[in-house]
Amino acid sequence: MIEGFVDIEGIKTFYQQVGDGPDLVLVHGWSFDHACWSGQLSTLSGHSRVTVYDLPGCGKSGAPHSGFPFDLYIEHLYGFLQSLQIKSAVFAGHSMGGSIVLQYVVTFPSTVNSFVIVDSELPNAAEAIAVKAAETAIHKLGLERTTPYFQNLFYGINFQAANPQAMAEWRRQFLANSTDNLLSALSAWVNRQDVSPLLSKVACPSILLVGMEDLFASLAHAQALREAIPLAQLLPIGNAGHLTPQEQPTSVNAALDQALAFVDSRS
Repeated sequence: MIEGFVDIEGIKTFYQQVGDGPDLVLVHGWSFDHACWSGQLSTLSGHSRVTVYDLPGCGKSGAPHSGFPFDLYIEHLYGFLQSLQIKSAVFAGHSMGGSIVLQYVVTFPSTVNSFVIVDSELPNAAEAIAVKAAETAIHKLGLERTTPYFQNLFYGINFQAANPQAMAEWRRQFLANSTDNLLSALSAWVNRQDVSPLLSKVACPSILLVGMEDLFASLAHAQALREAIPLAQLLPIGNAGHLTPQEQPTSVNAALDQALAFVDSRS
């Protein structure tokens, strides 16, 4: 495994890279870090080169000095790929990472071989209400007192009950976040560009995954996204909440393998 830091426009960015083969780049969601994809890294690195990284203001990466406009995440991802000399890749994004990947796909289409969107959605009224509620809770109560709320929002009840150690690790990681960085990222996310009108031009294959117990990104919202993307496949995943990569890694790995196979079939 290779791990280290690269400087992207003044942002010290942590990454890990493992394996050989076609490039697969995984983008984590709000409040998480690269470890969100640990259930994918070891399995998929046997036949692809998997790259994970910490978004600006998350994990070991530095925060931007000029705030968090959502476009920054897209430009940062492009600069990150350039720094690692990755010309094109299969991309997967979870939750906010899915929003980043969607906007990246329409901004830099020539660098995208195929993509997978996990537990994510287009901007909508329900999302705006949920984000506003999260912002208000963090402002009034702080991170520690909102931890039970976010745990229930993120993870299915069955997974929580069966995985106390994973829940303890999640709480540790969640509370290590900077409150200011989390709030800035939430604001950027809810105010992102609606790329719906641009998705009809997407020409590469894609897969959409959604946990059937997801309380944030619902099946209905995933279906709306499916209707917007011409070549997208929608695969609902049972017994999973909002953290499908952790709750059902085998299903997510199978979808990522399928996305990698798209590259082989087109070459």
